[in-house]
Amino acid sequence: MTSDEEYEAEYKFIKERFGDNRFDICLPMKELKDKLTDEDQIIIKQDFKCYCYGDNPPINKYFLIKNKEMTNENIIDDLIKQGLTAECNHSFLECISKQTTSQFTLGFGS
Repeated sequence: MTSDEEYEAEYKFIKERFGDNRFDICLPMKELKDKLTDEDQIIIKQDFKCYCYGDNPPINKYFLIKNKEMTNENIIDDLIKQGLTAECNHSFLECISKQTTSQFTLGFGS
């Protein structure tokens, strides 16, 4: 399979797996099953430190995630269910970064 074919296959899989949501998922398919923590409850922070907002960024949003298996894909499922949206030009979810044992932030890019 060429790299273009691999990219298309991953894109198709992610679109089918996560359906229609309000942001694009750019994590590699192989990272979706990665377990981020052994905790069964975490907080995800979405901040808006972006030039798109100028001097008036929205307040941070927080999402409580409860799951026995804290994999990237399970966390993304919960974020979609809770209505996560990318609210600027940076709509590509590129990472979920661990800050503490139970606190994570979202990395959006363009």
